Amino acid sequence: MMSRYMMCCVMAALAACAVEAKTFAIAEVGERTERKLSVLESAIAEAGHEVRKITGSSGVMANPEVYEGVDVVVLTGGWNDGGFPNVGTCRQLARFAAKGGGVFLGAFRGGAVRTGGFAPFPEIARTINRCDSPWLAAVGDSPLARAFGDGPFKMGGRDHIVLRVGELGSVFARSGDDPVGAFGEFGLGRVVVFGVFVGVRPDDAELASKKSVLRAIVDYLAGCERHEAAAAEKAADDAEDAFKRRMLVHEWMHDERGDSCARGILTAMRDDTVVAVEGKAMLLEFLARKLDDKTLAAQCGEMAKKVRGTSDAIRRLCDEKCAAFRAEVSAMNVRDMALSTTATGYTKRGGRYFESPELAARESGCRAEFAALAAKAPLAEAEALIEKGRFAIRAQRKRYILLLMIPVVLLLALIVYTVTIRVEIATTAATCLLGVL
Repeated sequence: MMSRYMMCCVMAALAACAVEAKTFAIAEVGERTERKLSVLESAIAEAGHEVRKITGSSGVMANPEVYEGVDVVVLTGGWNDGGFPNVGTCRQLARFAAKGGGVFLGAFRGGAVRTGGFAPFPEIARTINRCDSPWLAAVGDSPLARAFGDGPFKMGGRDHIVLRVGELGSVFARSGDDPVGAFGEFGLGRVVVFGVFVGVRPDDAELASKKSVLRAIVDYLAGCERHEAAAAEKAADDAEDAFKRRMLVHEWMHDERGDSCARGILTAMRDDTVVAVEGKAMLLEFLARKLDDKTLAAQCGEMAKKVRGTSDAIRRLCDEKCAAFRAEVSAMNVRDMALSTTATGYTKRGGRYFESPELAARESGCRAEFAALAAKAPLAEAEALIEKGRFAIRAQRKRYILLLMIPVVLLLALIVYTVTIRVEIATTAATCLLGVL
């Protein structure tokens, strides 16, 4: 009786420890997804999970129906797959992960490098560069890092994609000093960003090591717990609110490489306003350094300070507007704000992600402030002084050319004189020789 009771306890414990089977969906969408993923699929199957494929154009990833019945989404590849992941896809991935799903972003799928797309999870990591060297080494003591074993080995192709790790991410792999692999929890789910191609040939000499890494990633992503529908939905709504705030800040303040080639609304106003002003300041500063006329040079220097003061004020205004807008967005109720995207996740040509009368009025007011500040710059006086300086520079260059020509002319005259003397000597010698003969 006791032995039967012990056996039942052991069986119950084994059942409790057994890994729950999950559904992994490998997204074969876009132009440059990886196709040779048999080793990854084998690692998923050996862990007791189901493999499903998502096919079609990249636009399907912006549809919430694609994620139904899926526990883990796998996105790989992405070399030169322009504009993907797009905003619609990032929105759905954020909701999916926050609900308790797992997301794997391999190679270029984690950001804008070689794609111009958006980073789905900058809180975990985003791609920022591509560098040579396929050698990878472990970082830290996480299960993903321990899967690398004793030493570094090559994985992917000839290169790796460098990550910028976010506040929720932890690094588990590097190439040299470059972070290449990062993982972390997002809402109720988990995310892994791995900047290498994960396609491995079955006859690879380092198959065991590479498969060990893939299996560790599979186990980590499959380890997400299931949650009640109400808690999952609340986490997804919170993640979408955070995503909307991120996109609102991006649309108004974007000012760096990656995540679309468009400038932010405020930063575009700054650039369009400051270029004409700062250009005049730079020309005046150049004239102040190069003019021989000290009086005119001093005038250019003083005018440059006035114009530069206006351009600095324009930049300060942009910084102040951005700081105020960021603070407002952090406290803004964005639950009812709708992203203006088409079915594929892109905005209409020339459109905005967020459109409302309040935002339009804000944009108009900011544009008027920038224009009013730029109008204070003494551009007419600066242009007149620049034209005067240009004329002086041209005259100055002519004098330099004349001064340079004097030694050249003297040298040529000396050469001609020398040649003439030698010709006369040769002629006299020839005449004497003929007279003797």
